[in-house]
Amino acid sequence: MADVDGRNARSQRTRDAVVTALLSWLRDGNLRPTAKEIAERAGISVRSVYVHFDDLDDLFCAAATRQGEDLAAVIEVIPADLAFDERLRRFVDQRARAFEMVGPVKKAAALQEPFSDPLALLLDGMRRWQRDEVGRLFAAELARRPAADREAALDAAHALSVEESWSFLRNHGGLDIDSARAALIVGLRAILGGDA
Repeated sequence: MADVDGRNARSQRTRDAVVTALLSWLRDGNLRPTAKEIAERAGISVRSVYVHFDDLDDLFCAAATRQGEDLAAVIEVIPADLAFDERLRRFVDQRARAFEMVGPVKKAAALQEPFSDPLALLLDGMRRWQRDEVGRLFAAELARRPAADREAALDAAHALSVEESWSFLRNHGGLDIDSARAALIVGLRAILGGDA
């Protein structure tokens, strides 16, 4: 039994090392590392990569899952009964921290998503959660809008507060973190209206 437990522990350590190697490559800007590059960084053979993962798609899903777990550790539940400005500030601060953390991995996932049903499913679940969180946190402001445009306002607030928008502001707009955060606050305040 001890031998089996030891083998399982070694196998898990190797899997973890491979996922860590992939995430490391992504953070270094290599969004499509080869199995050989991943294996070298993990300190194992290429063959071992495929012993522990069915294919690179399986490995990318494991990396996305790990990234999600790391992200969950920094996400707080923001109370929906706080004043609008406090909710808005905490929401934007939280999204900024999260997006700075996941940016390189998200870019790689976007490249892989069209070719991976499991990864697409993971990312779709994340997008639904993000939209639901906007709806939960700003339900009072959305409820004050005319019924005919509540869903459109929610969609607009959601679109503004996703990683792709953050990436556009930071990478294409050239904004520093504080300026990007200020842009999100202005945009979301315009969409949601705030305290009456």
